[in-house]
Amino acid sequence: MQELVEASQIQLISQLRTDATALLAKAVEISLVTSPEQEARAAEFRAQVKMRINKAEDARKFLVAPLNAHVKKINEEVKLTTEPLNEADRIVVGGMILWRNSEAVRLAKETAVQSTRELRAAALVGDMNVVNVKAYEVAEAHSIAPKSIEMQSGTMTYRKQWVWKIEDLAMIPDEYMVPDEVKIGRYVRAGMKIPGIKSEQIETPVFSS
Repeated sequence: MQELVEASQIQLISQLRTDATALLAKAVEISLVTSPEQEARAAEFRAQVKMRINKAEDARKFLVAPLNAHVKKINEEVKLTTEPLNEADRIVVGGMILWRNSEAVRLAKETAVQSTRELRAAALVGDMNVVNVKAYEVAEAHSIAPKSIEMQSGTMTYRKQWVWKIEDLAMIPDEYMVPDEVKIGRYVRAGMKIPGIKSEQIETPVFSS
């Protein structure tokens, strides 16, 4: 029985798709409203379009409801598993970030750069004593702040990333300030005037049953 109902809903969607193609081709003509009669015709056209949209949506909901329930159950089970794992990862990543941004790592990176520069200069003049000392310093610095970490399960590297936070809102240039469209809409609907905002009231067609 369920299979028959599903088949009928799929057939309905197919028919509605055929109707949709025809109605779309007709829409431009219907949109040319220049008289009350054509306005009434456009309203009826919209009613027919809306009816088909509702039928298609009802069919979709019927067909996907069992699938959505199954997906929801799976998502909930997986979420219960991944939430503590994500939290564990967040805690450890926080510790690793603190270490990578510590004074010890900063000094090690500076030492690696400086010692590498001095090593190359010594190598050019053949001063092997300095080369050996600087090579040791570079190796020591890299052991503190390696570019990658070899693990049993693979290799981990660090990626530089910019982060930011607002320190002084008044100093931010205007081009970086985004208008609050929700708040603006609420004020405009309340009949309030906002400097720099032009508002007008227009009539849009709505259905009532």
